[in-house]
Amino acid sequence: MKKILLIALTLMIIACSGGDNEDNYNNLENPFSGEWSGVYNETIDEDGLSSGTWQGAVIQNNFSGEYMSSEGIEINSFSGPVTSDGDTSLTTGDTTDGAIFSGVMYGNEASGIFVNNTSTPADYGTWKGTKTIPDNNYVFNEFIGTWRLVSESQDGFDLNLSECQLKSTIVVSPTLLLINDFNDSISCGFNSCSIYSSETWNVLYDSGSTVIINQISDINFCGGEVNDTDTSLQLTIDFQVNGNIINVSYDYPSSDGSILFVQKTYERI
Repeated sequence: MKKILLIALTLMIIACSGGDNEDNYNNLENPFSGEWSGVYNETIDEDGLSSGTWQGAVIQNNFSGEYMSSEGIEINSFSGPVTSDGDTSLTTGDTTDGAIFSGVMYGNEASGIFVNNTSTPADYGTWKGTKTIPDNNYVFNEFIGTWRLVSESQDGFDLNLSECQLKSTIVVSPTLLLINDFNDSISCGFNSCSIYSSETWNVLYDSGSTVIINQISDINFCGGEVNDTDTSLQLTIDFQVNGNIINVSYDYPSSDGSILFVQKTYERI
């Protein structure tokens, strides 16, 4: 009888323990919870470049805060989700007449890009910040962060990049790759109020510095619309980090069936 009671008690303890673990898992605090602050800088603006500051807090899986231009006294509120992987998408107003801050939080740092649709054409730039109390001990891949294009070559030939193209960026997170490419036109890729190219890719980290990416969507920031894109395209990319420089290389299939070897160098913002 004692053995039966002991077995029953043991099973009850295991069952209760499993339930507690599951509840604890579901209620885990977001590793980025806490106060944050930083700066943003416009890199493309038809009316002249501006900058500003931002601050706010992550509570569980949501950020709420405000940003203010250094040229004015207007304060704008913005908010949005922050995943446990650090992916962020913060908005003020709506996608047609507000601003969108996309990026990633990693450890005690955060960075990304923003598009401000309050003017036509839209203003574009980058943002970054830090956690007020640096208490996040999570270890992130060294690729994670926001990077600005420095140079590019194709099949070993260096390209003469325009000032517009040098404003292109990539945002690398543990799960997503956000590519913002600008063409070489005088308007820096603006057509009415849309960004030339903003592509989102799923990231699958492999051994060493190799990652596999699958294209998800091509977004028109002005209307917040997802355009048709080749979601079947998959690329294997090699990232090599040296301090604040990241070298990216991959084979890109051309429309004529040939393979183009692309190398790009970015610097961390």
